[in-house]
Amino acid sequence: MHLSTHSLSPANSAPLTAAEVQAFQVSCQQFIANNAANSPELTQVASQMLTISQKMQALSEKAEAFLSRYR
Repeated sequence: MHLSTHSLSPANSAPLTAAEVQAFQVSCQQFIANNAANSPELTQVASQMLTISQKMQALSEKAEAFLSRYR
């Protein structure tokens, strides 16, 4: 039961790259697939983290598109 969060450390103040976001989301998906039966509580947390990450990614993309109009 390992969920990769190395790139989400508070010490890392740089924005996450698209590859880091994708790696985190894949890690969540793998955790969910591998642990659903034996750890439903942690699987639910991983699922919520995945959903939040996907929503934040979508908002970030929308914000970038909006800001690019004014640069």
